[in-house]
Order: sequence, then C-alpha cells, then structure tokens
Amino acid sequence: MDKNILSKGEKQRLELARIILLKPELIILDEPTSGLDELTERLVWNNLRTECNESTILFTTHKKELISKNDRVLVMKKGILYEQVELELA
Repeated sequence: MDKNILSKGEKQRLELARIILLKPELIILDEPTSGLDELTERLVWNNLRTECNESTILFTTHKKELISKNDRVLVMKKGILYEQVELELA
C-alpha cells in the first residue's frame, strides 16, 4: 500500500484550507465535511465561517448540525426549490 495516498477526510481538509486561504467571494461546496469526524468537522466549519465571513457560502449537506448555523436554508426536492427558511443567528 502506498503511504502517500490521502484519505477522503485529509483531502477535504486540504481543499477547505485552500478555500480559507483564498477567501473567495462565492464558495460552493458539495457535502464539504462528509469525510470528517464530528470534532474535526466542527473545527473546520468554524474556521471556514470565521475566516470567510465576507464570502457567500452555498453548500449541500445531509447533516442537520451544519444547517442551524446559517442565515438561510433552501430545501430542494428533485431539483425544485421546495422551501426557503430565513434563520436568525444567535
């Protein structure tokens, strides 16, 4: 087995670190923390939100823990916008 192969979680952390360094205006992510354990997911997500606070972040997820920390949630079913919810951040 090649020791230079990165795990899915390691690849995700590297990609998210690159995004944090670039701080683009728009960030689009698909299941951005699916390969991370719960603690690492929380740390990475908090860093992304803190460091890219001027960015618009659009992401897909099935993880309810990530949803509550956003100002707007769009629910889609079969590619159709089903519901839009505005959330108040504490």
